[in-house]
Amino acid sequence: MQLTGEDLDAMAGAFGLSDLTSLDGYENAVYRAERPSRHVLRITHSTRRTPSQIEAEMTFLHALDDAGVSVAAPIEASDGRLAVTHEARNSGMVTAVAMPFAPGGHRSPSAWTDDDLQRYGRLIAEVHSVARDLATGPRLDRPNWDEVIHPVVEVDLGGRHPDVLERTIAVVDALRGHPAGQTTQLVHQDPHLGNLFITEDGAITLFDFDDSGYGSPTFDLAMVIFYWIAGRNDLDDAQAEVRRLLGPFLSAYQEVYPLEQDWVEGAELHMTLRELELYAALVDTDINEAGWDGAYMRNRRQRIDDGTPFLGSRLAELT
Repeated sequence: MQLTGEDLDAMAGAFGLSDLTSLDGYENAVYRAERPSRHVLRITHSTRRTPSQIEAEMTFLHALDDAGVSVAAPIEASDGRLAVTHEARNSGMVTAVAMPFAPGGHRSPSAWTDDDLQRYGRLIAEVHSVARDLATGPRLDRPNWDEVIHPVVEVDLGGRHPDVLERTIAVVDALRGHPAGQTTQLVHQDPHLGNLFITEDGAITLFDFDDSGYGSPTFDLAMVIFYWIAGRNDLDDAQAEVRRLLGPFLSAYQEVYPLEQDWVEGAELHMTLRELELYAALVDTDINEAGWDGAYMRNRRQRIDDGTPFLGSRLAELT
C-alpha cells in the first residue's frame, strides 16, 4: 500500500489529527499522531477488509467501550463517521480509523504478577460477555474464524509442504465439529500481550481488533496461552509458565464468564491450528535465529511431524 503525503493529510485531517509518525504495521498502515494529542491512525486497504467490515469492527469496539470494557475505542471523524474511506492516489480504496493511544506499554510475561493476570482474565471475560449480548442483535459484517485459513495457509506454503496443508485442513474440520468451532458471537481472535498495554499500576487496555470475527471464546483463551509461551523452547519451563498464567487468569475469567463445554480440548485444537499457521507463514522466510521467529521455529517441524502437543503435554495436565 503506497500512500502519498496528500493521502495521509486527508485521512488524518478527517479526524483532526496531524504530526504523524509511521509505526510497525503488519497488515495495515499504522501511524502515531501527536496533535492535538497522541492517537493511533490505522489505514486498511479494501483488499484486506471492506469498509463495511471495518465499520462493524468499530461497532463492536463502541459496544465494548459503552459497557465499560477497557479497550482502545474509536473516535469520530469531523462528520461523525467512525471509519473514513478514501481513494488513495496510488493504492485505490482504503479506510481509516482512529483511536486514542493506549496508556502504558508492553510488559514481558515474567513481569506479570498474579493480580495483573487476574485483571487480564477479567478483561477477556468482559469482552466475551458483551459480545454474547451483542449477538442477540443483527449480525455484524465480520468473518467467521475459519473463512480465510485454508487459502492463507495454502498461499504461504506455495504447494511446497502439502502434508502441512493436509494437517491444517484436518484440524479445521475437527474444530468445525467441536463446540470451540462455533460462530455465534464475536471474539478478538488475537488477545495476546502484543495487542494490549499495561500501566505501572496494572491497568490494561486491549486493542487491535482488526482480526476480530465470529468464533468461540475458547479461541481467545487458546491464543492467550499460545503466545504466552510461543517463544520458549524449554517445554518444562513453558509448562511452568502456563500453570502460573492459568491459575489467576481463569479464576478471574470465570467470575465474569463461564468456560465453555470441552474448552480444554477445543483450546488444544486452536493452539495446534495456530502452530501450523505460524509454521506456514515462517517456513520459507529468512528466519532471525536470535529473534522470536528463530526461537519459535527451532525444532518446530520435528515436533509437528512427531505429533507433539504444542505445550509438550496435554492442557488438562496443566490446569
